Amino acid sequence: MQAYYSGFATFAPEIAMLFWRGRGKGQPRAGPADYASLRRSLFERWNHAFWRATLECFGAASRYQRPPAETYSDQQMIQVKAFYQSLGLL
Repeated sequence: MQAYYSGFATFAPEIAMLFWRGRGKGQPRAGPADYASLRRSLFERWNHAFWRATLECFGAASRYQRPPAETYSDQQMIQVKAFYQSLGLL
């Protein structure tokens, strides 16, 4: 069984699918030319609060979590949105 997990799949599936389709054609570095850069940019910021903020930014879920878990503020949400706009995903 082959499987593929992408951090982009839940909010930007088109990026994940470009990569997966290329891999199916035997292209080891498939997908957008800057896929590695996109992935690196995403995971440099990665934590659970950022992930929840991402889901809210793309309309998939709410950012709010029960304490003591961190929830991003409105100001941080502006930064999250600006980050995804800078990547061309919003």
